Amino acid sequence: MQGAPSTSWFERACRAASFFVPFAVALVHVASSPVWRDDLPLLRGLAWVGSGRTGGVSAIVVQASFFVPLGSLYFRAGLASAVVLGLAGLAIFAATREALRDGADTPRLSAALAAIAALLATLGATGQREGTVAGGASVALLGAALVLAANPAGALRDRGRALALGLLFGALAGESSAVALAVACGIAVRLAVERVRPRRSELTWALAGAVATALFVFSPLYVRSVAPVRFLDLGRSIVTLVPTLAETPTRSLGGVGTMRDEVGRVALVLAGLGGAVGLARARYRASVAPLVLVVLIDLLASLREGSLVSSDELAPLHLVSLAFLCALVAVALQAVLVTMLDMRLALAREATVLFVMGALALAAANAEEASFIADRSALRGAESFTDEAIERLSPGAALLVRSRAAAHRLWTARAIDGMRPDLLAVPVPILGDTRVTLGLLRAEPALQQLMRDVSLDGRPGEEALTILADARPVLLELDPRWDRRVVSHLVADHFWLGFAPEPLGPSDRRAAFADLRTRFARVLAASTIDERIDPITAAVLRARVTDAVAEAAFLGDRDEAVALLEQLGKVASGDRIVTELTQRLAATKSGPVDIRGLLR
Repeated sequence: MQGAPSTSWFERACRAASFFVPFAVALVHVASSPVWRDDLPLLRGLAWVGSGRTGGVSAIVVQASFFVPLGSLYFRAGLASAVVLGLAGLAIFAATREALRDGADTPRLSAALAAIAALLATLGATGQREGTVAGGASVALLGAALVLAANPAGALRDRGRALALGLLFGALAGESSAVALAVACGIAVRLAVERVRPRRSELTWALAGAVATALFVFSPLYVRSVAPVRFLDLGRSIVTLVPTLAETPTRSLGGVGTMRDEVGRVALVLAGLGGAVGLARARYRASVAPLVLVVLIDLLASLREGSLVSSDELAPLHLVSLAFLCALVAVALQAVLVTMLDMRLALAREATVLFVMGALALAAANAEEASFIADRSALRGAESFTDEAIERLSPGAALLVRSRAAAHRLWTARAIDGMRPDLLAVPVPILGDTRVTLGLLRAEPALQQLMRDVSLDGRPGEEALTILADARPVLLELDPRWDRRVVSHLVADHFWLGFAPEPLGPSDRRAAFADLRTRFARVLAASTIDERIDPITAAVLRARVTDAVAEAAFLGDRDEAVALLEQLGKVASGDRIVTELTQRLAATKSGPVDIRGLLR
């Protein structure tokens, strides 16, 4: 295969497969109904604004998808993300093909391995998850792959190409600051390896392009306040809510851990070999060094994930790292196979074909497993929860939310589906935001005392809640800092806790707890497919039922607490709260149970 003449049709076929296969697979998995992961990107798209550090380009892509006259808005946003994933596969192919071209003159082998790298990155569970939701991390992956495929060292020798590179990098920075920082380090390393010192004029053009794109992406963040849909005017304050619920546990090693868990340890070893070979051989070094550096940055960042940087902000970097590891797998395979061909070993050509087919089979197996994990087309958990917890609430109710998932689902249901515009959404953690506060006070003056309590104590007090309950029905999420006097006013109501103007007795709460168990069973059934529960729906149900269990135990409704714990065990088996509360109930025979330390 070495030295074979270029077969343009074969390379075109590989390039087409890098786009159409990920796009088609993602399109099959796209949902046409609400999905939890869609909520924040859709809100950003409607507001045409990111949070300031992530999601700026995604907001524009989602907004553009609304003009496609095909299916629901949820499907349109997912369709746009599927297209972006296909384009990301094409960009990965181009970047990997360029690296392999530097390593050896093997046109057909290089094209095949580049296509395999693209398919490994985009057909896996992580790639499909991000390519089937509005504003997934595939947007950042596309930007990072395009920047590296543009050959930054060569681009900074020409003003026009330098401007184009700056425009791409500015868009990447507007989408994910973490990925942009890592890619910038990679570009600096490539320039150092190739001993390229860009002239000041080219750097100026690149910087101008980056600034222009960044200003375009970030400008809605500052002009949104004059828009007519004021309840979407959340700006940066939306990110101060409780962290969003993740579909998968936090990856302890970022993209490295993702490849180990999804593709396999053999692929991870090959990626390590590709990195070592690429750094050792001069002809590979300029292309491979940026890939290795980005992977190392992601690995180091993942060690402090959740403390210095949130999981939301690192998710795009993990996907980019995974894609670069797949490119390193292609480098390792090319190095091994070219060495075999150069040594003229017996059956070297046949072994080359066998290795390529094995790598392709690995990508196909990865895609098959991901089809069961990342398929959103049949998910109905978010829709069922919305019907039970939002659509059927009392007219004009005020909903005091603390969690991001609940706030996003409520706002998205109102904005996309026009559901329950009479409800008053009160996001307690961001009541300090001036725009949010003024909008709420105009809608309900009775919130004044509640806002005063939140600004002083961080939580609403009994008097403030009673004043609001006299004006309209009040539903809320449990604050673990409330004492028994406040909790005695609470009763389960449509997955929330309703606040009554006067304290309630056990008989008032018993029927409400029974109704909650019935609603829980309906939502759980809707979110279960082939005995697999939608993880975000399970986490939301866990949070809602945990509030009710804690209330029942705190007020001494032990039978109700035990019954709810059995329900909670279906979505939180082995959970710390379930285990500790069960032990505390068993340790006492009657009366209230101390719940201090259980909730946060």
